[in-house]
Amino acid sequence: MLSSVETTGLKNVRKPFCLTRQRADRRPELRRRSIPKAMLAAYVLLSGCAFAQLPNLNSGTEYSGPSILSPTQFGNRGGQAVDLRFFANVTGIYNSGETPVIVNSDGNIAQSGALWGTEVAVGVYGSKRWRHDMFGVDYTGSYAHYSQKSFYDGTNQALGLTYQHQFSRRLSLEIRETAGITSRATGLGAFGQLGTTDIIGLPANQLFDNRGSYTDTNVALIYQFSPRLFADVSGDGSAIRWRSAALVGINTETARGGISYRVSKRQTVRVGYNYLHFDYPHFFGSADIQQVNGSYSIGLDRKRVWQLGLTAGALALETKGLQIVSLSPAIAALLGQGSIIQAYYRKDTLPYGGVRLTGNFRRSVLSVGFSRDVSPGNGVYQASENTSATANFNYTGIRKWAISAGGGYNKLSSIGPQLQDSSYYNAGAGATYNFARSAHVISRLDYRRAAYGSSFQRDVLIISLGVGYSPGDIPLNLW
Repeated sequence: MLSSVETTGLKNVRKPFCLTRQRADRRPELRRRSIPKAMLAAYVLLSGCAFAQLPNLNSGTEYSGPSILSPTQFGNRGGQAVDLRFFANVTGIYNSGETPVIVNSDGNIAQSGALWGTEVAVGVYGSKRWRHDMFGVDYTGSYAHYSQKSFYDGTNQALGLTYQHQFSRRLSLEIRETAGITSRATGLGAFGQLGTTDIIGLPANQLFDNRGSYTDTNVALIYQFSPRLFADVSGDGSAIRWRSAALVGINTETARGGISYRVSKRQTVRVGYNYLHFDYPHFFGSADIQQVNGSYSIGLDRKRVWQLGLTAGALALETKGLQIVSLSPAIAALLGQGSIIQAYYRKDTLPYGGVRLTGNFRRSVLSVGFSRDVSPGNGVYQASENTSATANFNYTGIRKWAISAGGGYNKLSSIGPQLQDSSYYNAGAGATYNFARSAHVISRLDYRRAAYGSSFQRDVLIISLGVGYSPGDIPLNLW
């Protein structure tokens, strides 16, 4: 049908349907000169007649148009993918105080007082892409030694892995693994080095500093029916364990599914269903949650630098556990105790939703979000309502500087036992400066406040300053 294709010698090249429908006499320029093979191949691949594809893993671009699904892709920095980057750091550290799960001689919750020490860290971050596959990694391992109070020495490990595979133009797979060890209390902002705050299996908003370990595995499939319509299904399992037997461990299992429709070049809508199960090993209690939701995503400008995402829905929750019940004065006098432990079972229907604004620039990314959802708890609470607000900024400069800053607020409200609300504030900023070949100055400032009602509050300030080594052409970006 196209004589120019045959004159190139590529007689076995399969012609796209939309090209074969065009008559040669309408494209006279194709008859007059031969097309180089590379140009012909590029034309065939880029022609609009081809079925719209899933994310092109080789080019690093996403599915065209805003996506309501925002799968975490580890290894990104400053709003873009970067090559694998290794680093090693030594920093001096000041910690204004930790709160272990112990009481002092007066029966009050103990605090460590100011801690001075040294922290050594190694790690790697970045991503690698092939024709049909993508692999991303974020890992930081550190050990802190406090010179006068070695009881508080400890290690922190944070690992994030992402693997994507595109089976065909219609079907793709993503596997995400998150795991780590933490020796101090964290808020969601502390996981900025993993580029995410939306993984339910991360320990967050703890009231005590205690050694904990966590793991979260997520597998997702996306199938595209047409250029505008695609479906997703995913499963997730996570576990959190604490060294102290006084804190409650957490297991979570999640199944999700949804249908998304691309309304226009810049707008996508989605409807979905989620099922979540929380249970607490060695403690009596569990929760089952069913969620239905609708989402809307829009690119606010022509280049889709700014994207706004909205989610709203309702959840039906069934919880059971144990609670302390006060007895009437007469019964208390009879039994010789003022309260008893009683099992409870509740059914609740709650609204939930969220909003997120993201700006992806050439060398930086800014995100601001607010959400209200259900949380599996924090070691003291079990299933709870979680209200949160977060803001994060990450910048990787052209020559010398890399800067990150972020913060957040979380409030947990117990769904079962009548407990006071627990609140958590955190804010932090870090910077690296490349002062010599492969050598960087590293600085970091973090502030945290945790409170339980009006009866308990603690403020923690952590400052670190040191040097790092990392070969590479762009500034070292650790967070």
